[in-house]
Amino acid sequence: MGARSRRLLAVLLCVVFTAVASAVPSGANGGGGKLDDGGVTGTWKKDPESGYWTSVPVGIVDDPYGYRFELACADRQGNVSVACLATQPDCDATDDGRLVYWFAGLKGTPKPTWNDPYPAVEETNGVHSPQCVYATNPDDVLERIAGVILEEFQNRPVSPGVLTLQPSPHTLIRANTNFFVESKEQVFDFELLGQDVKIQATPTEYTWNYGDGSTYGPTRDSGYALRDDELGEETHTSYQYQETGDYQVSVTVHFTGEYSVNGGPMIPIDGRGEFATPSQMISVWKSESRLVSGTCLENPDGWAC
Repeated sequence: MGARSRRLLAVLLCVVFTAVASAVPSGANGGGGKLDDGGVTGTWKKDPESGYWTSVPVGIVDDPYGYRFELACADRQGNVSVACLATQPDCDATDDGRLVYWFAGLKGTPKPTWNDPYPAVEETNGVHSPQCVYATNPDDVLERIAGVILEEFQNRPVSPGVLTLQPSPHTLIRANTNFFVESKEQVFDFELLGQDVKIQATPTEYTWNYGDGSTYGPTRDSGYALRDDELGEETHTSYQYQETGDYQVSVTVHFTGEYSVNGGPMIPIDGRGEFATPSQMISVWKSESRLVSGTCLENPDGWAC
């Protein structure tokens, strides 16, 4: 298991929960999950006391209950009845998967008194049915998530924001044309390898492409809007075109990301996502001035009429 995986496992918050000592199988190596066609399914979290992975609500900080389990079809000495197991559902994700009955009780009360069935109603007619726990590490899902999270981040439908040109769609040669982009933090919740994953994308830098071969950035400056009476003023992201013509302007927004697994702490993603705005065309014109006599109404054939 890599350092990243160990760090992830270490920070998972867990509620108090205990297991009958005789019910804990030997050979646990402290990891695991439920396999399905080569992947881990469901939301499984590791209990720090027993080393088992379980689907009970481990990690809910404000849960007032603690949890314990007893091995299904076993007596108080831990002896398992094969005939009894034959009547139980399969627990076949790994060789070390074990069927157990879960019980819940208020924290702060003696653990042996935690005898309320968990879940309270399971399957039909309120029958308390056994569930699986796993001891071995058939698939290190947290390390696998860490290995693919950058690609998942870069493939999220992150919106780069809205690009605005001032003035638009026309501007003048060698005049200051202002550009700014409004981009926001975005959150994506999805399932990855059977686990609940959250990615938070935050815009941090911008690369401007003015369409004539000139670029600016990466820079932390996203620009800002000018009032009508300020148009033509120079800004950090404004640009002066030196030739007339039509140009396609765009900006690439660089996002940093963080992610969490099953409600755990946010972990920085090693790498960035780059998302470009749709390009916008701006037409650069030139202006000429001459002294004229009279208005166009008075002289329709005059210059610029």
